[in-house]
Amino acid sequence: MDHPGFGMSDPFTNQVMVQIELCPTQTSILKLDEAMAESHLRKLNVKLSKLTKKQAQYLGMPCDGPFKLDHDHY
Repeated sequence: MDHPGFGMSDPFTNQVMVQIELCPTQTSILKLDEAMAESHLRKLNVKLSKLTKKQAQYLGMPCDGPFKLDHDHY
């Protein structure tokens, strides 16, 4: 079982990063969410692969994201 503090670090980090980014600019929340998730996974030694151009074209999204659609909410 994960430590409760570690489990809460993900949403808290996300919230802070979004607040910092949205103050001076209107950066995409989806891109920020993905950057935070990638950073969090890197701390867990998880290596993410990148989409190839062919994969991105098939999925209808850019190779570097965002990977969620605008209507995807959580």
